[in-house]
Amino acid sequence: MGKRRGNAQFMTLLAIPLIIVVCLFWMSVKESNEADTSAGLEYIQGMESQDVQKVEQNLANSKVESTQAPTEVPTEEPTEEPTEEPTEEPTKLPTEAPTEEPTQPPTKAPTQPPTEPPTQAPTEPPTEAPTQPQKPPVVLSQSYVPYAVDQERLAATLVQLNSVDVKSAEYLAMVKAIYQESVFFGDSITSGFSLYKVLNDNNVVAEVGGTVYDHLPNNSGTVVGYNPKVLLLHYGLNEMDPREAGMNSIIAQYKQCIQTLKTQLPNTKIIVLGLAPVTDAAIAKQPRFTWIGTYNDQMRAMCRELGIGFYQNDQFFYDRMHLYGSDGIHIKKELYLHWIKDITKEMGLY
Repeated sequence: MGKRRGNAQFMTLLAIPLIIVVCLFWMSVKESNEADTSAGLEYIQGMESQDVQKVEQNLANSKVESTQAPTEVPTEEPTEEPTEEPTEEPTKLPTEAPTEEPTQPPTKAPTQPPTEPPTQAPTEPPTEAPTQPQKPPVVLSQSYVPYAVDQERLAATLVQLNSVDVKSAEYLAMVKAIYQESVFFGDSITSGFSLYKVLNDNNVVAEVGGTVYDHLPNNSGTVVGYNPKVLLLHYGLNEMDPREAGMNSIIAQYKQCIQTLKTQLPNTKIIVLGLAPVTDAAIAKQPRFTWIGTYNDQMRAMCRELGIGFYQNDQFFYDRMHLYGSDGIHIKKELYLHWIKDITKEMGLY
């Protein structure tokens, strides 16, 4: 019995340290697990509640980035601005100038000192006007007739043309008789006289897209072969260049070709048909057409120098823009029928 008690006591003494070791180990494991869990909970709670410290840190980071942004922007702006401005200015200035200038002075005058309008007004108009020609003023006629006209015979011709409907066969017969020894020489606008049978085909030498650089010199031989009594030319819309240098080049080429025709056709009455105005919609699509008035002025001056006729009657076209085609440039048959009569009246043909 004494030996058994001794063994039990010995086992008890061994068990106590083991129990203590196991308890200590369990407590350490529990603490470590609780630490990991609490850290995880804090992270999740910070994400869900948008922890103030994290928000402040993000704001601090954004401030640092904002201080760095100006160093990047200047490298991009200089490369973008020069490429955009030249392409937009020629298309916007002609349409914006008329709308902005009249509206700004009245609003600024009452609120700003009287020293500002005088400094702005003189600087803006002079820079825009020479480079961006606007729609020419409406006038009854700007034709130029350098030759003698038999007014009585012209009046009799106009009475006959006005006595019948422009859409009638009788009217067309009269027109074709007046222009039976004439040639209309030019571009797609000119081709409409034969396309709509206003004139006979042999009275028209024209081509869609024709210019003074190709169609005019390449077909002058054909025109000279006809030896017409009257030669009417229409060029300029296709090759129109919205720059002064380009316009001068076109006028110089036009002048050279006409001088050659004058030499080869000494008995022919030569008339240049000015460019008809186009619609506002056409100008919006092709702002270069704002130069039509300037081109007409240059062509009129050329005709005066060469001693040949020049036809221009803007009011005639402004009154009939409902007879323009959908592109706002080309015209319908009915307008051709009226136009041929106006050319007859303006240029004294019979």
